[in-house]
Amino acid sequence: MKILFLSSLYPSKEYPLNGNFIKEHASAIKNAGEEVVVLALNVSYWENVFRKRIEKFTDEYGIETHIIHIQSRFYKWIYINPFFLYSVLQKYFHETIYPSFNPDIIHSNILYPCAIIGDKLSVKYNKTHIITEHWSKVDKYMGTNLLSFQGRRSYRNAKFITVVSKFLKNNISKYLPDSSKIKIIPNVVDINIFSFSPKKSDNDKVIFSCIAKWNHPKQPMLFVNALEQISKIISKKIELHFVGDGSQLIEIKKLNLSYKIHFYGDIPKLHVAEILDKSDFFLHASLIETFSIVVAEALSTGTPVIASNVGALPELVNEANGILVENTVQEWEKAINSAMKISFNHLAISEAGKNKFSKESIGKQFSELYKSI
Repeated sequence: MKILFLSSLYPSKEYPLNGNFIKEHASAIKNAGEEVVVLALNVSYWENVFRKRIEKFTDEYGIETHIIHIQSRFYKWIYINPFFLYSVLQKYFHETIYPSFNPDIIHSNILYPCAIIGDKLSVKYNKTHIITEHWSKVDKYMGTNLLSFQGRRSYRNAKFITVVSKFLKNNISKYLPDSSKIKIIPNVVDINIFSFSPKKSDNDKVIFSCIAKWNHPKQPMLFVNALEQISKIISKKIELHFVGDGSQLIEIKKLNLSYKIHFYGDIPKLHVAEILDKSDFFLHASLIETFSIVVAEALSTGTPVIASNVGALPELVNEANGILVENTVQEWEKAINSAMKISFNHLAISEAGKNKFSKESIGKQFSELYKSI
């Protein structure tokens, strides 16, 4: 089948990490034998009034990709105007893509603005519309946006809506008269990179790692402070490896701690996998998660996870592969101490992740969904 894959969050030359999880879905669909063309819309700040430019390329997976960059000092006003965004995208699609690629299905990613644009596009060209939802802010949009009726209509009109977790399915079900058309298809983990490697035990040291964009709603101070308490009472040395950047690291870097923290910033996935391979445990503290690709990646390497008991994290973490914890320093301290006493089966953890999150598994689920239409 021919799939037009729409997104307003997608990697580009300027922003290579922007929405990479959506790109991995596109790759999985292509890998399953479907013909995919990506049309993405990127609205961002520019010091002048307005400019539009096009980035067109074939990516490393062989996917034809078109990114429309709209830049302006008034970018926030442009972004909240779905009528203007639709007119730009529809014109480009009609003139550049449609003459040589007539899609069977329009597959939009995230309700605003792309699912709304995709809904309008599907009506105009009489195409089946599918939405994949990743967004944790659906409730806020539905409750406060004056044009939220467009979002509700887009959900109603879509043939299927896929979500990355049961938590997200429950969250958006209230906006649909028929929740049976919501299907759960997780995010993709590159198991060629995040794969099992035997853990090398060190009787003198325990290595922890954590990966995120370190801004709200992440809560790294919970485990940073918990590890400080633990480091004072155990004989082993503690190391904590921070991957990623964000405003929350400013305060952490000022701390005078009794254990060593290594900061890496944003690094390639191969380097991330090397850090996970050397880690005894992966830590993830947050107030909300609709999935958590970094937790899935850690599990795929066989690394046990200690994570906040919020959002979709209980769907990923269980007693066989880690510990769920309430968000207080005391509970984090207790959970980390408990985890260090458990003998986890690292190979079994990795195999379970491989079976659930591989590109082959995810691509097959999307392909079967398309064929059911």
